[in-house]
Amino acid sequence: MKLRLVTILVLFICSSMLTGCRDTTIIENLTLTLVIGMDLNEKNELIVSQSSPVFNKEAVDKEEEQEVKTKTSRAGRNKFDMASDGLSSGGKAQVVLVGKRLLQNPNWNVLLDSFYRDAKNTITSRLVMVDGDVSGVIRAVPKDKPRLPIFLSKMIDSANLRNETVKTTLQDFHRQLKEKGTTATLTVVKLDDTDGTNVRVTGTGLLDSKGRYVTTVGPNETKMIYMLQKRLSGKFPFTILLPELEKTNKVVDTRYISIEAQNIKVKHKVTYADGKFHIDVSLKMGATIPEMFFPYNTSVLDGDSPLERQIEREISNMFTKFIKKTQELHIDPVGFGLYARAYTYSEWKKVQDNWVDAFSRAEVTVSTDIKIQSAGIVK
Repeated sequence: MKLRLVTILVLFICSSMLTGCRDTTIIENLTLTLVIGMDLNEKNELIVSQSSPVFNKEAVDKEEEQEVKTKTSRAGRNKFDMASDGLSSGGKAQVVLVGKRLLQNPNWNVLLDSFYRDAKNTITSRLVMVDGDVSGVIRAVPKDKPRLPIFLSKMIDSANLRNETVKTTLQDFHRQLKEKGTTATLTVVKLDDTDGTNVRVTGTGLLDSKGRYVTTVGPNETKMIYMLQKRLSGKFPFTILLPELEKTNKVVDTRYISIEAQNIKVKHKVTYADGKFHIDVSLKMGATIPEMFFPYNTSVLDGDSPLERQIEREISNMFTKFIKKTQELHIDPVGFGLYARAYTYSEWKKVQDNWVDAFSRAEVTVSTDIKIQSAGIVK
């Protein structure tokens, strides 16, 4: 009997310490912010907006959009609470949209401080640049698509799987800004010009070492960034013009060929001599040909073929031009600084606080080795 009483007492004490449902919140009483937007208006005033699902059965519009003029993102959230019928929760935010106008200003990233400082917020939200008006994207109602937060998230993830754009979370962005050997990159979206209701991914935004917007690059450049970073999952298709071939058609340019890179191997080597860094990039890959506009006897592709050499030259030119472009813009989206630190630490240490300037003077060479593994079923 005494043992039974002791057992009951222990069970009672343990159960009293368990988390119960005393502080439950009904979902209809919540305002779950899934999309957050920040931008500047024509007067350079900060505009913070948000999109939240509406769970009320009586509501006709199942998405609530709010917009306020404020000084900080946290103050904007407080203003949203004053006009909302539910308790705000930012821990489920899927996407944070930042306008191009805001991104062009120095120190804009201090507006993200509350995301990192408040433990109730999430840092896994996708950070996205809007080429245009953020409010227009927030209020967009894509036709025959799911809710805007779900649509934006899936669209960005799908484009990233195809290596057409990067996927940068708030946590990734914080790391990129703090890392001295690289500069940050963001997904870029904009409203479709045809009807103003659909949103599409347009490429990758490249930022400088202070986090300011510099330029936007397309899918091909994004694939090159990922290949040079050795992030080799997904597909890497390229359509290439071979200028050495003769143009035989006035309407359709028959000098084009499409390849899909496979079994990619990338090597970097950095040395320091004559007052500058020397970066050697070696690309070795197999390739399949899903499209070819000119006649070629694919049965003679075994070994060293003229077609492979032409493709190698064009791929090398593509990578060289892109890297040269980043040097001229004083940015390093690939992160060559990480290899400079690994291979030449003593010299890197001297320029680590201004790596992009040292990188702009670096000598970069790209060599490629391509083997065509398949040309399709047509000979």
